[in-house]
This record gives sequence, C-alpha cells and structure tokens, in this order.
Amino acid sequence: MSIKAVAFDIDGTLYNFKYLRRQFVKISRLHPFRMNTFFKARKNVRELTKNRSEEKLSRSEFLELQTESVHKKSGYFDIIYTLLRKNRKFEIYDGVDEFLRLLKERGIKTATLSDFPVETKVDELGLSKYFDIKLSAEDCGFLKPNPKAFSYLLSHLNVKSKECIYIGDSYTKDKKGAEDFGMRGLLLGQDFNSYRELIDRIDDLLK
Repeated sequence: MSIKAVAFDIDGTLYNFKYLRRQFVKISRLHPFRMNTFFKARKNVRELTKNRSEEKLSRSEFLELQTESVHKKSGYFDIIYTLLRKNRKFEIYDGVDEFLRLLKERGIKTATLSDFPVETKVDELGLSKYFDIKLSAEDCGFLKPNPKAFSYLLSHLNVKSKECIYIGDSYTKDKKGAEDFGMRGLLLGQDFNSYRELIDRIDDLLK
C-alpha cells in the first residue's frame, strides 16, 4: 500500500459549502464593508505570499499581513473571525464518517488542512475522533495553493508527498495545489461525486 495519509479541506469538502455561505451572508448584512474588505485581504495575502522566502509565518504575522494588505489596523478583522465561530450548524456529507472510519481501520493517517482556522469545527462536525491532525493554513502563514501550506501539512503527517492524497472542492486551491506539490489530488464533483463512491473504491484508491 503506497498511500499512508489522506488529508482533507473542510469547508465545502466535508460538508456543503452552503452552510458557510449562509454565515457569510449574515455577517455581510451586519458588516458589509468589512466583509468585502476581508475577502479582498485574503486575495491579497495569497498574492503577497506567493514568492516569500520564509519557511513559516506565525499566525499573528499572517493576520498582520492580512490587515496591512488593505491598509487597516491590527485586529480589524477580529469581529469577522468571532462571528464565523458563532451559531455554526453543519451537516456532513453522506458517507464522510464511514469513509474516515475505513481509513483508520486500514492504518491510514488522516488530517485536515483548511484555509480558515479549524479550532472546534471538526468537533462540531462530529468527526474529531477520526483525525490525527487538525491544521489551518493560517497557522503556517501561507494559504492554499501556496506550496508552503502543503509542506506544513506533510511535515506534521511525516509522510512523503507521493504517499498522501489531498481531497478538496476547489480545483485551484486544493487539487492543483496538491498535485503541484507532488501529492495526489481528488476534487469533489469531478473525481468523485459522493463519499459512497470513495468507499466503494477505497482499496484501489490507497494503492
């Protein structure tokens, strides 16, 4: 068996992105300008960190860069993060928990790598027991598809890139980002349409 680890994006991958989109809509009604500026800052950070040589930025450095990129003061987006943590109601995709259980039974390491802070989100999804490692790309200071985000993931999993599958819902950030780093990328909605498909294919998937 050549695959030793399977890692997942969270939002839109383990559960339908519509739940997060609803949060964005609610926050936008309360703070329309700040929310639009937040999305702009995220886009700016991806571009600004594209060619940075640092191996790792601390989360505080990342957040500072994020606010500076839109000429705002430190802590400007704190209210956005606070509201994103409130009243979260998620429903995982059918078959996610069974697929994760089968991976664990086969001795496969499992991890999350989300651009947004993970914190208690995996617990709220009822999946915490299945994951060995729960990471946020923000914690290493480089958002996907930056290769440093995937390097950060593999360093925690302690596996080689060719030994890891990364599953996500964004072609650019997840599938292509992982494949550019030498991993195998699987895209929900393209490479598979449901986790039931992955369950049926699990033995071939892990070869």
